Amino acid sequence: MLPLKRRIFFKKIFEKIPTPFYFYIADEIRKRISLLLRNFSPQIEIFFSFKANSNLEILKIIRKGKCGADISSLGELFLAKKSGFKGEDIVFAGPGKKEKEIEEAIKENIFSINAESLTELKRINSISEKFKKKTRVALRINPTPSSQNSALLKMGKRETQFGIPEEILFEKKFIKEISSLKHINIEGIHLFSGTQILCPKEILDNFKYAVSLAKKLSQFFPINFIDFGGGFGVPYDYLKEHTLDINILSQGLKDILRKDPFLTKKRIIFELGRFIVAESGVFVTKVVDVKTCRRKKFAVLDGGINNLLRVSFLRENHPVINFSRTSKKEKFTLVGPLCTPLDILGEDVKLSSPKIGDLIGILNAGAYGFSESMPYFLSHLICGEYLYDEKKVFVIREPLSFQKYLKFCKKRIL
Repeated sequence: MLPLKRRIFFKKIFEKIPTPFYFYIADEIRKRISLLLRNFSPQIEIFFSFKANSNLEILKIIRKGKCGADISSLGELFLAKKSGFKGEDIVFAGPGKKEKEIEEAIKENIFSINAESLTELKRINSISEKFKKKTRVALRINPTPSSQNSALLKMGKRETQFGIPEEILFEKKFIKEISSLKHINIEGIHLFSGTQILCPKEILDNFKYAVSLAKKLSQFFPINFIDFGGGFGVPYDYLKEHTLDINILSQGLKDILRKDPFLTKKRIIFELGRFIVAESGVFVTKVVDVKTCRRKKFAVLDGGINNLLRVSFLRENHPVINFSRTSKKEKFTLVGPLCTPLDILGEDVKLSSPKIGDLIGILNAGAYGFSESMPYFLSHLICGEYLYDEKKVFVIREPLSFQKYLKFCKKRIL
């Protein structure tokens, strides 16, 4: 939670900005990166997951922090190059890579394309042959449910579109088929290990499991790197959740790296998004109405799920602050201005009793906020993004009115 002095300081800034908007504090991002680099072994590299927050100015801060880039689209590849990431520090994952995306990734000599199926491996091979190149790839593995703990189950259970099922990965027919692809080098594995994990032991168990798969695959291919994915969580409910203990986690990882000779000189990658940027951001919106419906109290805001979808999508409240007052806290459900019952930004959250005109801050909104929103829904203002850095406030994405974005909707002959 923000200390009272900081709330008062930022409230004065927020009153000058048209709501709704996202506001990021640059030093909070730098502190997170520094925490990781200071505690982790130099062998471990941090790659930022662009899907968490793809604002160009945020990416520049992260790049200066010596992170790599975890991308999932051609647009994110463009942003990576634009913000200063080098090809050798970019990995490309995602279950539906188009030919154009693979072509550009190969042209840019990125470190790895993480392949998610036999079809995709063949596609990468064919395009590489066209360019007379050998492309480094990692096999993204979808772990078998029986091998997973609770964290892995969040992304790997049952049937999903992600990765190559572990149970077919080591079949002779599959190994023979991918070994015949002469324009790719299979040098790594990628294992997405879950999401929003707050327990160091779960992450360490997942890491050990990824290492075991890498060892098994090394019987067939020279495995030089492990892309572990990420999953480092941040607390959204301060009463029920705790901060991930980086000291315990880093010591556990150091012990594994020190004791296992297989990992010597291997490139170890962690893909982190939420952990780096979530707590740097706040979504600020204004109260336009306060009402009661059958004993349930509502605060109607000028920002909704068109700006911040995550709360409604996952039914998971963020911590919330009323920047305008510090009166006795009451339970309110925060809703947006959209004509849908899904437009909920907080269900029965406790905050200082809101009044019309109050500024409400939804915290930990630096990750999967703007990047996961649906800004065109109901043709409201597309909110702006602002950055506080070196005691200055910068506009890093201008608010966009519906009149402006209609310029992209002009009829023309194809």
